[in-house]
Amino acid sequence: MMERQLNDFIQVVGLTAQVSATILIAVFFLMLRLPGQRRAYFRFWRLAWVCLALALLVLIPQVRAEGGAQLPFSYGPYQMGKLLFLLFLLAGVLTYARGLERRRVWRVGLPATIAYGLASILLSRSFTQVMGWQIPVLLTAYASAAVLMLGLPAPRRTLGSRLTGMAMLLASLLWLANAVYTFAPAGGHAAGPGFQLGLFASRYGSFADLILQVLMSFGMVVLLFEDTGRETSEAYRRLAISNHHLERAAYIDPLTGALTRRAFDEEKGMEMAAANYGTVAMLDLDDLKAVNDAWGHETGDGLLRHAVEAMRSRLRPLDQIYRWGGDEFAVLMVQTTLAEASPRLESLLAGLPAYAPPGLPSIPVRISRGTAHFRSANSLRQALAEADNAMLEDKRRRKGSGRMPAAEKP
Repeated sequence: MMERQLNDFIQVVGLTAQVSATILIAVFFLMLRLPGQRRAYFRFWRLAWVCLALALLVLIPQVRAEGGAQLPFSYGPYQMGKLLFLLFLLAGVLTYARGLERRRVWRVGLPATIAYGLASILLSRSFTQVMGWQIPVLLTAYASAAVLMLGLPAPRRTLGSRLTGMAMLLASLLWLANAVYTFAPAGGHAAGPGFQLGLFASRYGSFADLILQVLMSFGMVVLLFEDTGRETSEAYRRLAISNHHLERAAYIDPLTGALTRRAFDEEKGMEMAAANYGTVAMLDLDDLKAVNDAWGHETGDGLLRHAVEAMRSRLRPLDQIYRWGGDEFAVLMVQTTLAEASPRLESLLAGLPAYAPPGLPSIPVRISRGTAHFRSANSLRQALAEADNAMLEDKRRRKGSGRMPAAEKP
């Protein structure tokens, strides 16, 4: 009797401490709104911690119930909250490591998680049965996330990713030991060392889980600030380039202000792209030759400057524009999937204002484009070739459809 009371007391204290810490973590992640706003992976992690805090909060009545009474109103919401935590945790890892499309999480992952959670709640008659549904999902999610974070390529293998991945790996081992304790008695292994380890994990699991969650959240925050630091460093590098005349001559196109092809070849402005996946777009300004022939090269140069300035004002600070040659430009959009880049680019190019030179009629800005996805710096050259072919195909298609009327002299 005393042993059971001691176990109950330890579990209540451990869960109370875990709930308090998880709420603080969730609040802290919500406070990091500005640096995490443009990063889909961090938004998923923010949702994950909020779901976990709510799940643990509703579990307290179940732990405090006298005589181990079953409280479906408590363990039911706990099950759903914990499964949603695992969904958003894994979604954040997949988004960071592989560029997962967010719509897959909402259209596939969320309905599947809710359906699984409802089935586990309706088909369970006790908290132990609920855990029987939860533990396989929990082990799979933690182990998969750990493999993805610890298996990142060298440029992205940072302190933050290692801390996060290691915490996830240890959490999967902790819950594996807990599963041995919960389900081993039915198999007759109650005297084995695995059961004894599981007994320890069950009794002090809340404290161990608390430590691992703090380590995991700390790793996520470190990872976020590492990304922010890289972006800030990139901004400082671009500022340094603009402040040095010789470097401007070499790396900044004097006509448009875009980075030059030489800058691309020497990997200037590519620090973010080298450490991330992304999308590259090849753009070609249509009708430039017709504008030069009709109104002169000065007007054509003005059209080029106007097009680049209009595009830059609509791109993110970490996106880069390179003048590839003549009227062709390459745009690097890091941490952006092809599915995200296509509508962004369509909206950006469709909304470009016409160029209005003094004393001449307005000239619409028409641009042919092609896009391709790259998963690392090693695949960027191949992606450029694919985007260039797609851009040429778009130009042929637009000419064939008659949507590219030549400029005429008034």
